[in-house]
Parts: sequence; C-alpha cells; structure tokens
Amino acid sequence: FHELLYDNFKRQTYPNLELVVVDTGSAPSALLEAKAKEDRRVVYRHYPVRDAVQDRTWRKTEPYEPPVDSWSLGLKRNMAVALARGDVIAHFDD
Repeated sequence: FHELLYDNFKRQTYPNLELVVVDTGSAPSALLEAKAKEDRRVVYRHYPVRDAVQDRTWRKTEPYEPPVDSWSLGLKRNMAVALARGDVIAHFDD
C-alpha cells in the first residue's frame, strides 16, 4: 500500500505538493521513512498508539472513554494538519 501511495504522489503535476503521513500502524514503514529522507516533500511520522475504536459492548447511556494510548481519526487528522506546510489540505484514509 505505501509503495502505491508514494507512486501516485510522485505522478502528480501540481508543483507545490506535499505528502503528510501520520502512521499509527504496528510498526513504522521502512519505505515511507526512506522516502521522507530522500524527498523533502514527504513528511512521515509513526506513532506507536492504537486506533480509538468504541468497544461494541459500550452502552450509549454511559460516557465513552477511549483507552489512554489510543488516537481517534480526528486526532490523527489534526496531527497531519499541524505537520503540513501548505494552505490547502486534502485528506484520505486507507
């Protein structure tokens, strides 16, 4: 997936393009780490946290408290925005 992501990014013709990846997978992506070192348009950060997914047994009458070591999709998007240098942001998720 990461190779396809980078290949599609490289094919874009807009000159002021940047790829910001906030990765919360189980291990860092060696490919994206390498691309971030060789291509200054790539910003890659890996964070060893879990995705915040509501427990299926959670009752809506009780407040939901995600695990402390988990990040919501909104938090990950906010991290990407904070890392971005441009004025326009297009978000997508795998």
